Amino acid sequence: MSTSQDRIARTPGVCGGKACIAGHRVRVLDIVVWHEHQGMTPDEIVSHVPTITLADVHAALAYYFDHVEEVRQEPAGQYVHQWLYVNRPGFPPPRACHSHPMEVARTMRLSSS
Repeated sequence: MSTSQDRIARTPGVCGGKACIAGHRVRVLDIVVWHEHQGMTPDEIVSHVPTITLADVHAALAYYFDHVEEVRQEPAGQYVHQWLYVNRPGFPPPRACHSHPMEVARTMRLSSS
């Protein structure tokens, strides 16, 4: 039986060395964006990326909440985290939904100009 720690890996040369689901090129940050930014449920994320399991998604979210500062230090993570704070429930909805964290970062830079 694998633990959530076995499901997350940081491998040089894979996803830029960022935390990702072991054996896949799906970053923890991708899962966070889909779940927190786009409002996808874990089941919807598995449907979106059928090569991962529900346990992988939950492990990625657990990793994120245990390592928020580390994930925030990733270049795209800094912008995504700011976006998530500004657009938390109770604030106006986002103007657009993006599937990739770098697209969110690009949009934020353009809208702040």
